[in-house]
Amino acid sequence: MEPETNRNPKTKPQLSKKKVYERLQDDFLLPPSDCRGVTHAYLVKVAKGEVFTVDRRDIARFLADLKPYQLKRAPHCCRYEAFYKLEVLLKERGLPPLGFDDDQVPDGGWLYPVLRYVDQENLSGVFAKALKPVAEGSTHSERLFKLQQEVGIQLLEANGLGKRPRVQDSLEELWLASRRATGKLAEVAAATKALGRLQSQSEEAMLVMREALEKATAVVYQTATGRGTDQRGPEYSKEKEKVHDALKLIYTVDCVLRRDDEAGKLAGKFTA
Repeated sequence: MEPETNRNPKTKPQLSKKKVYERLQDDFLLPPSDCRGVTHAYLVKVAKGEVFTVDRRDIARFLADLKPYQLKRAPHCCRYEAFYKLEVLLKERGLPPLGFDDDQVPDGGWLYPVLRYVDQENLSGVFAKALKPVAEGSTHSERLFKLQQEVGIQLLEANGLGKRPRVQDSLEELWLASRRATGKLAEVAAATKALGRLQSQSEEAMLVMREALEKATAVVYQTATGRGTDQRGPEYSKEKEKVHDALKLIYTVDCVLRRDDEAGKLAGKFTA
């Protein structure tokens, strides 16, 4: 039987995620529908213009005009680096965010073309070549990039130092090492954020388990003895503690994974 709320004629049925996706993909370039983060809630934000989107026709024309080398990525780049840098560039330019959590980094097949479209100056360094020069802008990234260019000219170009093969080789080695370090830092940042969320979820799960253990202890003790759990005295406390420890051993100690001292001491209480 359907809930009464579903029978209300004034309640407009909600479109499924598939239907919403199919409607929106005609207008926008979206990540694959099965990509993590492409939820019904995300699609609603797309429809409302609350997240950054790219017109499907605009980016199709943009990509069609590019040569393969203009889409080539720099060594050691990863989608985490592309994701974090794209978010920063969007924020600097006053544009909406992508709308994904840090553990929902979109599919690279969608992410890299979108970054190429947004970052044609290659401020991110994710691509091998820039499509156009960096203008005299006002964002932090643009100002720092310009400063880097000026310092490079003063150090390496003004005196022809950068044209010497030995110098070129060492600078190529430095660039590759820097690229690899940047990619790894992005991966570490993603893993750290994921670990933080997992730790929070684990702590919450442990709290729920401890509360369930206390509840089960009270129910089993009261059912077995007919006594209330609020009684006092060493005898009652000892009996209740035994029930608590037994349930804890049975239901909360993993017999394969737990090898710590706490599990050992708990098991020792029931070992002859």
